[in-house]
Amino acid sequence: MRTPFFLFAVTYMLSLIGSRFVQGHISICLLLTVLGAVVFFVLRSLQRFPWYVWLLGLVFAFGFCYGEAREAMQPENPFGGEQTVTVQGFVVSDPTLTATGLKCVLSVTAKDGEPLTEPVKIYVLAPRESSLVYGDELTVTGDFLVSQVANPGGFDYQHYLEERGFYGLLSALYGGSVTQISTGNGHGLMELAYWLKHRFEAALAYLPSEQRGVIDGIFFGDTSDIDASTSDVLMKSGIYHCFSVSGLHVGYIVLFLSLLCQGLKQGRLQKLLLIAVCLFFYGAMTGFSAPVLRASIMCLMIYGADLFGREKNHFNGLAMASLLILLWSPATLFQVSFQLSFLAMFSILFVMPWLNRLVKKDFYGKDAILVTVAAQIGMTPLLAYDFHIISIVTLLVSTVSCLIVGVMVIFCFAALIVAAFWPPLGVLFLIPCGLLGTLIVKGVTAATALPLAYLVKGDFSIWLLLLMYAVIVLLLVLPWLQRRRGWSALLLTACFVLFLLPLGQSRDELTVTFLAVGEGDAIYIHTPAGEDLMIDACDRGNNGEVYYIIRPYLLYQGVSHIDRMILSHNDIDHSGGVDYLNEFFGISSYVLARAAAYTYDELSAQAMADEAVLTWVSAGDVLDLGRNTTLEIFYPDEAEEAYGNDLSMVARLSYGDFSVLFTGDVEEGGIGSLLTSGQDISADILKIPHHGSKYSYDEDFYEAVSPENMVVSVGKNSYGHPYEGIIDYCATEKIGCFRTDLDGSITVVSDGSGYEITTYADGQK
Repeated sequence: MRTPFFLFAVTYMLSLIGSRFVQGHISICLLLTVLGAVVFFVLRSLQRFPWYVWLLGLVFAFGFCYGEAREAMQPENPFGGEQTVTVQGFVVSDPTLTATGLKCVLSVTAKDGEPLTEPVKIYVLAPRESSLVYGDELTVTGDFLVSQVANPGGFDYQHYLEERGFYGLLSALYGGSVTQISTGNGHGLMELAYWLKHRFEAALAYLPSEQRGVIDGIFFGDTSDIDASTSDVLMKSGIYHCFSVSGLHVGYIVLFLSLLCQGLKQGRLQKLLLIAVCLFFYGAMTGFSAPVLRASIMCLMIYGADLFGREKNHFNGLAMASLLILLWSPATLFQVSFQLSFLAMFSILFVMPWLNRLVKKDFYGKDAILVTVAAQIGMTPLLAYDFHIISIVTLLVSTVSCLIVGVMVIFCFAALIVAAFWPPLGVLFLIPCGLLGTLIVKGVTAATALPLAYLVKGDFSIWLLLLMYAVIVLLLVLPWLQRRRGWSALLLTACFVLFLLPLGQSRDELTVTFLAVGEGDAIYIHTPAGEDLMIDACDRGNNGEVYYIIRPYLLYQGVSHIDRMILSHNDIDHSGGVDYLNEFFGISSYVLARAAAYTYDELSAQAMADEAVLTWVSAGDVLDLGRNTTLEIFYPDEAEEAYGNDLSMVARLSYGDFSVLFTGDVEEGGIGSLLTSGQDISADILKIPHHGSKYSYDEDFYEAVSPENMVVSVGKNSYGHPYEGIIDYCATEKIGCFRTDLDGSITVVSDGSGYEITTYADGQK
């Protein structure tokens, strides 16, 4: 058996996954370990099975128990929900500037004056003017923030932190304090690594900010200075992995060092030592991420085998690197970055021989192209599962981009070396890096503008993901297909084409989802005719909600284009995200109130430039959405003399016998005009006006609508929303009251006669 470590690694990974399913049952894990040991020795005594079969069973039993034991050994989280706390601890990372403040990792030794039994790590956000360095001992007072997912497809930041061994985020930005107790408590080697990084950044400061952001992303994996639009382009083009430090970067650094040793005529031992030292410092500067550790260990094993004259086996090298990482931290297995890194490397090793047999003719750049194809075969299903988007154009741009990134990494490493002596000298190497980074961004921006550059897959079952990988493996290993490479290539292509097809929603139902976006409105509608609509697009904090909530939700639902954007009015908490959604998804049509036309001058100009349809509506208009679905406009009238919130559009969406009344932020004046108009505004569900403000509370209005359920789109606020009178009214009249701040997103599904309401808090996925 030439790949024993690889079999052990796969078995160990499966056992760690299994231990997650019986989490909290350590006795079961111990029992399985004992049974595994017994089976091991029984089978060995029978002498009927190869030795590695016995050992695989024991490895599985060990991993099953070890994974659960390591989970049990983790300290309990000493922090509860959102609260103001005072902690004491040591800065164990290099503080970095973010858009909001200075961010660092703090190893907490005491909380509110009470020592902890075991230190725990948290992130700390300090004011930008704070003078923090690695090794400082601090006392920090601030708000301990707990991030909760409130919408399908949302990013679970708390889970992301926990998988990396962090217990949360403490913010000292607003009303908090950071006090330095002592300095110089760090490790000398880490201090040297961070000093080198600072010298590099001093050289990088001479470049334009856009180029600095790209170089920081490529060389250190720090994408905090890359704007949302550029990030989206990188994701659509399938090359975002180039901006997450991985084996690609380590490989080019090792190539640079190997060429350097060759030029200096250094022997194998000197080369191995130089590579080991440089990879340690590079790993320290990038936070010792799992992909960097995996690639570094693998490279050292390969060069070590060469030094001692042993056979190079890349499968065993990959396996040993993964085993060492997962023995140190089993939870790393469940990090997407580790999974993608492992799959990419495994796919290259596993698929490349098949591709070389398939493409026999040699040509310039063949290996680079085949490596890219092999890596994409392995990563595409998982990327689609985690991010719901699949890049088609990546086959065109990934090879070239990876080569350019490789050149940039080599130049950056050279700049790092010379900047240690004099930072301005490093600029000579960073200038071409900046130009190449600009070339990458412009190139992939043009590529993603091509038709069918990417597909939106939407959410799908993990069983489909596993089935896809099983089919890939079978198509490449079945003896019958190995002799018929053309058939295997055709079947593999057909398999991917079927997998890439988006999973469409049912066309016989109307779906309305009130997204939890804080103190704002964002409502997604999928009609029985297949149209994807948005009513409002909340945005606060520099595209915060639209980028982290609305965009992921729409991708999760498989939305690739917005057919209609219906705006209640032009307040920032209702229309602020429109520009971004138009840039990412594209919007075919806008529905706007004619009475508020003067507030939409900028939006109208942009819509005309994009050749989008502008539909101006007034009270009495009815839009036919197909399949017995309509949108009736009740307010405002074209001649309505109002301003601000009282220009909010009031409209009823109807499908068969079911209806929802949308009200924007309409207040007393608009509600009064609506009631005196004599229109029938009854509906099954009422979206409460203005986030439940007391200024929109009107019992006559509620009686006119006569809803069975009400929905309040509301978040944490200082306005007293929702007004308690609304809650009391719902309780008295036995009307269901749903709130996005408590229930998360609220989804209503109707077949045209009845309807069902589900909330994210109650298990909606």
